[in-house]
Amino acid sequence: MTVGDVLDGAFKLFKANARTVLFISAALFIPLELVVGFLQRHFIGGSPGLFNFNTTSSSSTAGDVSVGTALTLVVGAFVMRYLILQLVTGAVSLVVSESYLGGQLGPGDALRATVRRWPALIVAYLLVHVAELFGFVACIVPGLLLMSLWFRAVPAIIVEGIGPIEGMRRSWRLGKSRIWPTIGVVLLAGIVSSVIGFAVALVPQIAGLAIGTSRGGWVLVAIGNVLNQMVAQPFIAIVATLLYFDARIRLEGFDLAILAQGLERGAAPA
Repeated sequence: MTVGDVLDGAFKLFKANARTVLFISAALFIPLELVVGFLQRHFIGGSPGLFNFNTTSSSSTAGDVSVGTALTLVVGAFVMRYLILQLVTGAVSLVVSESYLGGQLGPGDALRATVRRWPALIVAYLLVHVAELFGFVACIVPGLLLMSLWFRAVPAIIVEGIGPIEGMRRSWRLGKSRIWPTIGVVLLAGIVSSVIGFAVALVPQIAGLAIGTSRGGWVLVAIGNVLNQMVAQPFIAIVATLLYFDARIRLEGFDLAILAQGLERGAAPA
């Protein structure tokens, strides 16, 4: 697949599975972002007017909760965001995998299946991003190389039911012959998803900051974050899944194997 093919395929798969993908994202991101927005309402745009950062000292309070306690809660909420992100990414990858192969999977079935792989996804995420961080600090290029080599780890773990280390190894083997094209696809997909996510989140977030997050505007800011996550994260997951299948087709003749299975099933009744 060329870069254009991958992005076009990602948009088509998103559209074909929009109801399921958006339901999964909304069900997990809405309660999470509302909690995050509520906890941070006194720190960003607390007063009416755009970008009124609260600069009170650490000894001040946000309601009955000290700033230190509130910040701890916010950090905990952001950790939960990344944990939930792995669940969403895995579930979306599973849904589009079934769609790519001609099947269909509902949101409940996708989430139940992904929960069983959730620990593996979390471990893989931590290992990959720690290694990428060191790579980017070293000289940027090593970080890009590692990102390319491990970008297919989530669909590998989800589709093949393997562990985090084996998922990273599998992604490495599938991606080592397509490093630079993968980097190009990933960077472009990241830009596209960020632009779309920013666009859909812009209006509610500006409105929330204008109202003042401590006066109820935090709800609009949270809605903006939800809209961003619902579009951006599934799109990246779909791109990763397409690259995973593209690599298997190139290296393993996966499309021929699927065709053979279909022929066998068709011939079975006779």
